Amino acid sequence: MTRIVDLPTPALIVDRQKFDANVATMAAVRPGLTLRPHIKAHKSTALAHELAKVGHTAFTCATPREVIGMVQAGLGSDLLLANETVDIQRLRAMAALQDTARITVAIDSETTATLAAECGIKDVLIVGGGVIPEIDHKDLVKSGVDHVFGPGTPLPTIIDHINTGVSKLRKI
Repeated sequence: MTRIVDLPTPALIVDRQKFDANVATMAAVRPGLTLRPHIKAHKSTALAHELAKVGHTAFTCATPREVIGMVQAGLGSDLLLANETVDIQRLRAMAALQDTARITVAIDSETTATLAAECGIKDVLIVGGGVIPEIDHKDLVKSGVDHVFGPGTPLPTIIDHINTGVSKLRKI
């Protein structure tokens, strides 16, 4: 039997019983597409496949490499690249996979939006944060922001708005 200290690093070690119990709890509390697990938590397509078996088929990725790896592993039905990127080579690599995968890229500026479009990315999620001055709301909406939430907006209100938007996109 291999001892943990003899494993080459980095190595992912999983307590299967705890993992299965956590997955069952996640599936009970947030079934199916109501949960978008983040791949950076485990960086393992094998574990992502286990999540997909219980209906969690939409995933969030931190890097373009994670997105590409998920598609190559057959897990590309709904992927979100949550971190913005200006890496043209990786944007193009993700765009090339859009015939077999649904890839959405988060953007946070005109630069990231322009590069995503120029590289062929079809779906973008425009994200903003912080306190946005009222004077900027109109320009944000003109540039594609669906809604600007003011300070103190209850989180459930924001989540409901996002889920409604995602549901509309899934019907397209």
